[in-house]
Amino acid sequence: MIEFTHDSPEPGATAAIGASIARLLRPGDVLALEGEMGAGKTTLVRSIATGLGIDPRTVSSPTFVIVNQYPIPAKRPEPHEAGPLGGGQLIHVDAYRVSGTDELENAGWDRLFTDDRRAAGLAAAVIEWPQRIADALPPATELATIHLDHTGPESRRLRFTLPDAWAARKGFELFKERAPIRCAVSLEWVEPMSPSYPFINEQAQHADLYRWFTGGYKTSRGVTEKDLDEES
Repeated sequence: MIEFTHDSPEPGATAAIGASIARLLRPGDVLALEGEMGAGKTTLVRSIATGLGIDPRTVSSPTFVIVNQYPIPAKRPEPHEAGPLGGGQLIHVDAYRVSGTDELENAGWDRLFTDDRRAAGLAAAVIEWPQRIADALPPATELATIHLDHTGPESRRLRFTLPDAWAARKGFELFKERAPIRCAVSLEWVEPMSPSYPFINEQAQHADLYRWFTGGYKTSRGVTEKDLDEES
């Protein structure tokens, strides 16, 4: 299993992390979200959904119906491509009020998940309160898990435990090594896997370059011969 941590100082940074998670999801994936009440699990689901092209206003915690299904557009606006889940669906499960896996039958579980407990068809699943239905989920070596911890009123620490197979997915190393960052131009949070990182888009990148050319940026001291040697 692959383990690493990302710190999020505020919800905007968490949303940027969720957008990159959306890029990594593949059909059949089951992603378990752990954390105490109010840790931000549903907020993270909403940001993943946004990254998949789903209207975030449609995403809510399915506490009473247990399962919500959100269709993923086959075509998505730039800079995102449709990706492996384009035209499929995101399955959102909230097991908070579930007392056992026998209650899942009424939620159509056998239609949404395969016999080997993976999301069926062109779909990925995100599970809140996974410990309540552990017997219905894939074995630990195949289950992706994110544990959310409070580190402040708005800040969170996201602890990832992901199957080894995720390492081969396009952009995974970038996601693992990069933290979300504020764009120096727009001040928006940039997702770790963004092709324009550390800028929110190419326009912001060009604007930043223009600042350098026009003297918008100034160094706190003059350039020395040592600086030139280090650059060479």
